[in-house]
Amino acid sequence: MNCIAGRVPVESGSIIWHEAGAPPRDLLNLPPEQRSRPGIGYVPQDRRIFSQLTIEENLHIAMRAMGKPNPEAKSDVYDLFPALYALRQARANTLSPDDQYQLALANALVNRPAPADPR
Repeated sequence: MNCIAGRVPVESGSIIWHEAGAPPRDLLNLPPEQRSRPGIGYVPQDRRIFSQLTIEENLHIAMRAMGKPNPEAKSDVYDLFPALYALRQARANTLSPDDQYQLALANALVNRPAPADPR
């Protein structure tokens, strides 16, 4: 996951993405921000949220990073994390650690990542 996210350089091998109904493709030569576009979500342990921005702004940036903002997806995330909806205008640095973790999860889920294949 760290290689896909661009946190660790890839020195050899490949990163194969196989979407249902499409041929497999190698994501290795794409920049990290494009590797996640096919539907890969990642939540680092250090939460990686924009602490000076509100919950709303964090989610907006996460959606824009994927190049396909979808207001319905934000609504779905708020359904999953109702506490975030209640705090949506709060700056991330004022949130409890649990709420910050929920925001990090929401940032990954707002783009509706594909489920992992356990094979």
